[in-house]
Amino acid sequence: MKEQTLKQYYGYDTELKTYQVDIDLDSYRDVYSEWDYSPMINRDLDEDLIEYILGCSYEIGLKRQMTTVFHIPKEIINPKREERSRIGMRHYFAYQIRKTKGQMFRILRTSLTYFLMGVVFLAMAISIKKVDQILFSTLKEGLYIGAWVVLWEMFYLWFFKMGELRLNIRHFKRLEEMKIIYKGK
Repeated sequence: MKEQTLKQYYGYDTELKTYQVDIDLDSYRDVYSEWDYSPMINRDLDEDLIEYILGCSYEIGLKRQMTTVFHIPKEIINPKREERSRIGMRHYFAYQIRKTKGQMFRILRTSLTYFLMGVVFLAMAISIKKVDQILFSTLKEGLYIGAWVVLWEMFYLWFFKMGELRLNIRHFKRLEEMKIIYKGK
């Protein structure tokens, strides 16, 4: 997206040279899932909030700096809660990074399994001698088709799915490290 268009949608701090994602809150609790009552640094963040912030991160792009500004009523401002909230958000994004890396590891393991299956299917198809019987001919063709399907799935996982997960990790790292500001409204 062009710089001018981004500056229309997001606040831009010329001093920090960062795009600001402004979010209005009624209380500090609004940042977190309404179903999670664990200690503040371990709470799950609100799904809609995460979806919004992540969408903003994708829209702004990784090459530009981003800051999240939470606007909260002046009468409930509490610097200790703000710091715990920042720590909790960083923990949440660090968890998302670890979880995504785990998905990547499982994909690598699965793609290796698919590769081995594809090689075995190809070897079996090649080893079947030319026989005029329709059963062996059908089996051989089925093995070739199975091998290519399994190998295609391996390539899909390796080149497409892994790229998507790497991009997610980059955005989660950005969100983990972004500046979070609380302002009174």
